[in-house]
Order: sequence, then structure tokens, then C-alpha cells
Amino acid sequence: MKKLFCTFLILLSGLVLFSLLPTKPLNEDLLLISQQLKRFSSEFQNSKYSILIDYDKPFFRKRLWVIQNSTKEVILNCHVSHAWKSGFFMPSQFSNIPESKISCKGVFKTLYAYESNYGHGDLKIGMRINGLEKQNNNALKRNIVFHSSYGPWSSGCFMTFPTVNKQIIDFTKNGSMVIVR
Repeated sequence: MKKLFCTFLILLSGLVLFSLLPTKPLNEDLLLISQQLKRFSSEFQNSKYSILIDYDKPFFRKRLWVIQNSTKEVILNCHVSHAWKSGFFMPSQFSNIPESKISCKGVFKTLYAYESNYGHGDLKIGMRINGLEKQNNNALKRNIVFHSSYGPWSSGCFMTFPTVNKQIIDFTKNGSMVIVR
């Protein structure tokens, strides 16, 4: 029993260390950002940065990147939640239906920052987003937002750790592109 417990602790420690490692977006994702910026060019007033979220990675991997569009440089890489009803390790189910509490994907536009119900002090900040495609055009109505929290699952929002959440919002509020794939 002691050997089994030690093996479990070693595996858990490895998983924790693995989750702290930075990840890089795929080259095809960087190409997708360029394509979508052209496709929706009139939508993005803040086109300096884009947010990319890769839901093909499990929640314990860093799967959100803030990317500087002109250089394709990764400015920030962090963990982000998905909806608990979408799947355990990574989402396999997506919805655009209000009250579904399921993650959605596609191209979004960031809107304004607001005082959130989550976080404390100057970290109590959220950011609204608007879906630009048929598969996510109810995002604003569904109240899908960026806000701070520590858990791996949400009710559909994009939750990140509080200090990182503020950085994401400071970089991208008011008209940046978000791609969730």
C-alpha cells in the first residue's frame, strides 16, 4: 500500500510540474489568426493583440496565449477553464444555447472591462465578449466573459488566475480578436 501511495505521489508531482511548463501555439494557429484578422478586419479596433485558446489541450496545460499580431510573439501563456458540462479534462461538447452552461468556440471580439463578482481589489475585473459567428453569436446573451478564479471548470466563462486575468484584459479589451478552437 505504501509503494502504491508513493507511486501516486510521484505521478501527481510529475503532473503538477508538467502543468507549469509553457506551451507554444501551433504554426497553423498563427496562420489562423492572420486569416481571421483579415476576414473580420472591420470588427477589431484593438488589433495589436489576439487571444488564442486551444481546447484540444487538457485543463492542466497552459492553453491560452496572448499573441502580438505584428510579430506573432507570445506575450502571455496561461491556464484557462472550460465549462464543467463540456467535459472533464478538455471540452468535447460545445453549445451556443443560453443557460446551457457548456463552452462555446469560434471567433469572438473583446468588449469592455467591468467590475466582476470574482476577485478582490483591482483584480475584481471581468471582460465581456461578443461572438462573431453563428456557432457563438449568443455569447453576450449567455454572459460568457473573461473573469478571475482558480478552478479548472466554469459555467461557460473563460476563467484565469486573478493576476493573469487582469493582464489579459489590459492587453486586449475594447476590440481584440479571441479565437477558441
